[in-house]
Amino acid sequence: MTKSELLAALKTMTIAEQLEILEVTSKIIRDRLSHPALTPQPDRTDLEIAAEKMRSYYAENSDLATFTDRNTENFYEYSEYA
Repeated sequence: MTKSELLAALKTMTIAEQLEILEVTSKIIRDRLSHPALTPQPDRTDLEIAAEKMRSYYAENSDLATFTDRNTENFYEYSEYA
């Protein structure tokens, strides 16, 4: 939908519908302002945006990183597991 189509559609809505659109739009803008790195940009792919969202989950000392195995020995060399 183009900007002119959107403005034309707004003119046909009731005041309650216009206020609802305003509230939703306002929330979207606030979210984008609070997380500018997550705002879609033409030069960023969806994968880059998703990776940015997940970065904190995989940071050092995060919950996901605490479960990594720090043992460097090969598992298959243990005879009692065979």
